[in-house]
Amino acid sequence: TIAKAAARALENADRAIVRRATLLAALPERRLEVDERQATQWRRLLAAYDYQRQLERGYSVTRDAEGAVVRSVAAVASGDMLVTQVADGAMISVVSDAGPPGDSPE
Repeated sequence: TIAKAAARALENADRAIVRRATLLAALPERRLEVDERQATQWRRLLAAYDYQRQLERGYSVTRDAEGAVVRSVAAVASGDMLVTQVADGAMISVVSDAGPPGDSPE
């Protein structure tokens, strides 16, 4: 009858609402999990490019007296002071010769 059909329709609608509410309640937590995983991946990527980490791997950075990074022998001349930074500190040196490989005096 109409009353029974209405009661069934209400029960079905109630179950659908409960099911949807359960799904909706889980959405923020799932979104946070996704965002946390992405943030962790970004942190790992940034750590891979971290300046100090590169120094710990054995690389160094050499700067001139003004603090500019030396990228080429053409940027220095005999007598220039250089500061080379490694993982555990820095060292100061003075250029005695600069040129392409093989150009240094024997």
